[in-house]
This record gives sequence, structure tokens and C-alpha cells, in this order.
Amino acid sequence: MGSASESQFGIEFKTDFGPMRGSLSRFGKTDRGLIMLVLLLIFMPLVAEAQEWQAYQLTNYEHGQFNECTSVRDAAGNLHVYFNFETLPPLEDHAVYYMRVSPYGEILTDTTRLNLYPYSYEIGPQCVGNGTDRSWGMWAESPDSTVQNQALYLAGRDQTGAEVLPSTWVHLSHYGPGEAGYRNSDSTIHFFNSSYCRLSVSGNPLIWEVTVPEDRPPAHINFAVAPNGTPWGMLRYSLGPTADLALVRFNEDTTCTVYYPFGYQQERRWGLYDFTIDWQGHFHCLVEVDTCALAYALLDTSMALLEWHPLLRDYGTRSAIGVDSFGNSLMVWKLAEERLLWAYRTIDGAWSTDGETLVDSIAGANYFSMISYGESRWAITCPANVPLQQDPRNIYLFTFGFPPNSVGPQPRTSRSQLVQIFPNPFRSVLYVQGSLPPGSEVVIYDILGRRVFGKRLMDSQGCLYFGDAQLSSLPSGYYVLSLAVRDKVHSYPIFHLK
Repeated sequence: MGSASESQFGIEFKTDFGPMRGSLSRFGKTDRGLIMLVLLLIFMPLVAEAQEWQAYQLTNYEHGQFNECTSVRDAAGNLHVYFNFETLPPLEDHAVYYMRVSPYGEILTDTTRLNLYPYSYEIGPQCVGNGTDRSWGMWAESPDSTVQNQALYLAGRDQTGAEVLPSTWVHLSHYGPGEAGYRNSDSTIHFFNSSYCRLSVSGNPLIWEVTVPEDRPPAHINFAVAPNGTPWGMLRYSLGPTADLALVRFNEDTTCTVYYPFGYQQERRWGLYDFTIDWQGHFHCLVEVDTCALAYALLDTSMALLEWHPLLRDYGTRSAIGVDSFGNSLMVWKLAEERLLWAYRTIDGAWSTDGETLVDSIAGANYFSMISYGESRWAITCPANVPLQQDPRNIYLFTFGFPPNSVGPQPRTSRSQLVQIFPNPFRSVLYVQGSLPPGSEVVIYDILGRRVFGKRLMDSQGCLYFGDAQLSSLPSGYYVLSLAVRDKVHSYPIFHLK
């Protein structure tokens, strides 16, 4: 399922040296020459490394589409990506997968299915990471697609992509993780949907379903854990002609405190897109109000408005904001006419880029996961159709500020991108899902190497189904599923339960 291909969008990183130039006039010629040499040596690496956006297609799958995806990075700078995939008819299936990629689009750990039930409808996923060597993904699923049996699950991976926590049942009757964050001080996972919850990294509920004391259900929510460890939610109330925004601080005594940073104004319509919190405790928000479809708002620790910057007057759709360790902000948003734009604000309040095109033809980019690497380096993952006419939707990685691929590692095609096998262990049914060309052969061997079942494909297939007719005679135990495609053979361990 994984794949990596690259394109370049040619958007230059703009740096304004005007104020520095004027400040050199009081120095002599020799001093000015030395200073200019020092400035050149300082800024040349930044200019050389932060020239343009890069784009990588991480998946290439023709029998379904990717709906949601979230990502975190580890200490090595690699991305842990958790995503939702929907198989197209006639075999309709929803699945949650994990993959690990480099910021150059290199597939390091190929797609691995996490959810337990075939044909199950998933909500989510969301993921968090400790920034060093662990990531965790969360999602809600139901074996029979009913809300009554919907449950929250958690799975974890280490820096190499190896499993550190198998898919683990957390709690019954849950509508999904909403948005999530991680707190390093006590190694806890936090998420907020219709209520706030806190988990241990093994999936034990520590605080469960703290509700916001309001009589109106929120229409849209966002969540972030501040650098000082305080969990914050931002939500919009009402979908009617009037609406307002609230910031919610979740306290350690399981209470919460609600703030209205823009006032409780029922005569104005407020909308919410995204927010994040910098190391000073300032809130960087993307909001809408009345006729301003998208604006950047900066709030201080007392909720006072420090800056208001309109970005979009006409209608837009999804947007996201991120802030790096220095306080610089990156914003992306999608226009209704299917263009992706971006803006960049430095910590001193200068807008070096203010609404330039990142991708000119894109659809489906409704979920952005934005990751900062510091020093003006960023990564964004999202499911999208690029170009606009491409079908189905795949997962893309956009990076900014990284050297070209001639400097970094080259992307490669994953060795095991062909199929996903589920459930594993299996009882009466087994699915082999992937892009299988004509002439492919599937063979199952027992632990002694004896062939117990085989099938050669006469035409292309997206999913193979093995039922009781083929599997009922197999005793319990370990087997090897061998898949021969063209001139390569791939082997997968499987386990049968009676």
C-alpha cells in the first residue's frame, strides 16, 4: 500500500534583510565588510535549505480511499502516521493503519493494520508521541457498526516502528478520541471530544469524561496540551446565525474553567478552525467571524487579544496552524475552489508569506496534521486528491525547509506495500487485500513447509477472500502465506485458531 513519489512546488522562502541593511551605516567599510560576511555565513544555510515546498505521495492504492490521517515525529525526525482507510465496494471495509516515513517520503515501516474487526466502521484516528521514541494511536470501532458496541482502542509503536502496545480495548461506548495530546511530565495521553479524558500509556483510564459545564453541545472542538502541561480545549457553540468561541482549561482536580476570549457576543457569528500554544503560553488561533472567513488571532496568557490578522474574506474550508519552539507560526488553509494556501508569521510579528499558493489543484484535504522541526522546517500530512482529478484519495506529505533530495536520503518504494492480511490470527475467514496483478499466486504452507493451499489469479484483484471451504480442514497453528507477484516472493506469518 505504501509508495513514495516526489514533486516540487517552487515556493521560495522569503527573508527580509531591509532593517539590517540600514543598521550598518555607522560602521566603517572594513567593519561593514566583516559584518556582512558574518551575516552571510549565518543566513546562507537557512536560505539554501529553505527554498521551497516538497511533496511526496506516501500511498498508491486503487481500491479505496484514505479519509483521515494524523502524525507525530520522533527524535530521529521520522514521522509516525496513523490513518483511516475505506475499501470500495463490493468489499466494503474500514480500517486503521500505521506507517513510519522519513521527512523525505521514504517508507521506513510499511502500512500495518491496527483495528481488530473486518467490516467495522472506525472513528478517528488520533495519535500522540513523546517526541523521542514512542507514538500511540487511538480510534473507536465496533464489530457490528453499532454505537452500543462502539469502543475506544489504543496501540503503540517505538522509534523503529515495532509494536510496544498491541491494539488494546480501553473503554466501551465511545464516539472516538476527537483531538489528542501528550504530556511528558507524567507520560499521559489526553484527548477531548464531547468530554475530556486522560489515559496512561498502557490504556488505563485515569480521568474519564469530564464534561464542559454548558447547556449547548459544541459544534466543533480542538485540543492542545500546553508546553507547561496544562490541557486546553477550544470549542465553538451553535450552528445557527449566532455562535461564540470558548477556551476550556482542564484542571487536575477534574474540574474545568471556561473562558470567552472574544466575549459572549450573541449578535456575532464566530467559527473555529484550529489553535496551538507556544512556549510563552500564548494562544495562536485560526477563527472566523461574520464576513471574515479566516483570521489569525494571538491571545496572551490573560486571554487579551494581542494581534488580529485577516487571511481570507471569502469562503474557505479546512485550515490548520502550528508553532515551532521559537514562536514562529505556519498556517495552511484550503479554498473552496480547491487550492491550498499558506502563510508564515515570525515570532516578531512579521508576515514573510501571507496567503501564497502551496498546491494549485487539490481536493479532499480536510484533515491536516502539522509538525514542526524547528528552524523553519515543517511537515504536513493529509489525505488528498492531487491533482484534483486524481481518484482515489491518497496520503501526501508536504515538507518545508528541508534540503533537496540530493542532500537527504532518496525515497524508495516499500518492500511490502502489496497487501494487508487480516484478521491475524484468523478463524473461519481470511482476507488478502491489495493491488494484485494477473498471474499472482497465493500459497499457504504449514510449519513443516508443506503446501496446504494455493491459488493463482487470472485477473487483477483488490481483495481475496478465503472462507470455510478452504480453511475448515486446517488444524490450529502457525502457517506462512506466500505471495508471488511478478518476479518477487513475499512471505507473511499467519496463525489459525480453531
